This record gives sequence, structure tokens and C-alpha cells, in this order.
Amino acid sequence: MELGKLVQGGGHTLPGWRDFERSVALTFNGIAQESKSIFDVLIPDPNRIGVHYGISCKMRGTLNDIRRTGRVTIELSNSAGKFWQALNAQQITQDNYKQHAEQVGNTLVALIQSWHQAVSITNGGSIDLSKSYYLVLSWSRRGEYQLHLFPLELPPDVTWTFPPDGARLIGNDGKGNFLNGTANRGGN
Repeated sequence: MELGKLVQGGGHTLPGWRDFERSVALTFNGIAQESKSIFDVLIPDPNRIGVHYGISCKMRGTLNDIRRTGRVTIELSNSAGKFWQALNAQQITQDNYKQHAEQVGNTLVALIQSWHQAVSITNGGSIDLSKSYYLVLSWSRRGEYQLHLFPLELPPDVTWTFPPDGARLIGNDGKGNFLNGTANRGGN
């Protein structure tokens, strides 16, 4: 029996992202979407038929970084193809994105928020956003895990930058980095 999708040395495996999503669904009597849906797990509202809470599950091997910095960084989405469509609509391209970090960050956050709004009960969808969250499972190669729960809303006044290598977009809330995303082409 396969224990997980993250292959380690010596034939060992650790749980992968799909294992995480399925475990969250099982724990909260929810539904693992098993797709590229806006939310990875839907948890039925016990008081309203057809209404769910959305859980966006994120899994990162950054537990050692958290211990060092005291900060959890998350990747809000990895839909690079849709990100580049939105950026290209703002005349931001592969050639000039590094010069427009603020506009890139704000455009991508607005896009993700629009996805959330599209499935919200206030717009005819089935998701109660007021009780929906990001659930981040941080792990280390030693097999240690830690869960973190974050609201969908980002803190105000985020500063966006690209480090000198330009490979990732960093969001900083004045206390430190908390968002991290790659700037590569591809994906959904």
C-alpha cells in the first residue's frame, strides 16, 4: 500500500497534497473536490441545505523556514496560465513583469478574489465565504507537520516585490514576507 505521494530516500514516502485534501474532507465530513476547483474541500453547512464552507488546502515543505523566520508563507494559487491571461490584459508580459511588482500583486489578488466571489452565496453560488479559509499544512522532511488556518482576506497595505532573481513574487505586510509565488508560464 502506498502511504503518500512525496517520495523520500530509502523508499519512504510522506503524504502528498491529495492525501492532505482527502484527510481534511474526511475529518470535517466534507467533500474533496479532486479537481482544480476554487476550493479543494467543501464542508456542508449543517444549518443550510446546499451551502458549503470552502477550504483551500495548501501544502508546503517550509516548516524549517517557519521555525527560522516565525512566518508562514503561502502560495494562494498556482494557476499560472490564468494569471498570465489577467496580467497580459494589463499589458504586463514575460518581458516587463519585474518592473511592475505592485500591479502584478494587486492584479493576481483581485483575480483570486473574483474566483471566490464567483462561487459565493452572495452571487448565486453555494460557498459561504465568511466561514471559508486557507488551511496550510507545513511539513519538514523529518516527517513533522504543522497546520495553519488563514482567512481568505489578505491584510491591507501589502508591498509587492520581485527579488533580484525575479523568479517569484513576494508579498510583505510590513512584518515580513507572507506570500510567495513563482513567475513561470504554464498551468491552468
